[in-house]
Amino acid sequence: MKRVSNETKQIIINQFNNGISVASLTETTGIPRSTIYGWLKASHNNSSSKKKPVNKKRILDLESSVTRLTTLDEILQRVFEVERIPTNLRLEEMEKIYGDYNIHNLCDALMVPRSTFYNHIKRNKRTVDVSF
Repeated sequence: MKRVSNETKQIIINQFNNGISVASLTETTGIPRSTIYGWLKASHNNSSSKKKPVNKKRILDLESSVTRLTTLDEILQRVFEVERIPTNLRLEEMEKIYGDYNIHNLCDALMVPRSTFYNHIKRNKRTVDVSF
């Protein structure tokens, strides 16, 4: 079979998206169904994982988001005075939710060194699933 141009592939994908069946497309083009389904799958994967374009506005939006999240983190740290909560209480709370969050993020959020958390788990003979 001849190589099909990207333009032709896109036309066939668009026809399918407009309601033409794969069987009809196969019949009219002579392209095997498996090939068309492969294109459709690749097209779907590409369209669902398209990245937003990198431009000045996108960069400014991301910087704004980072600034906002950093500010929210500072506010929460200040309001709840995480550093003043006894370490053993922070460790107990961490233990309850460590499977729900990345351990690095959890330790950072509650201001507990990872080694302290792992030692706490080890002392209490618990296992920690660190695969994420």
